[in-house]
Amino acid sequence: MARSGCCSLAIGAAGASDRHSSQHRSRGARERGLHKLSLSVFPHNEAGIALYREFKLVVEGRHLKQSRRSNGELWDLIDMGLLLTTE
Repeated sequence: MARSGCCSLAIGAAGASDRHSSQHRSRGARERGLHKLSLSVFPHNEAGIALYREFKLVVEGRHLKQSRRSNGELWDLIDMGLLLTTE
């Protein structure tokens, strides 16, 4: 039977110690049998996208008009991911 799982990843300001901590969390996710980290981000969150790229996440796709805001606007979402396995 295949295992699957998910996890939450909190990424803050990226200092040297944060990068080390992120590598430690990725290793911990692998040890728990997770094969991938993924997230969705709004396209206008350029700082967030740049930070996620620093942590080696890549853009995997875009969902057009995916999120309805309280004012009725529809916003796109960008999917980003990091494959944790080398298979």
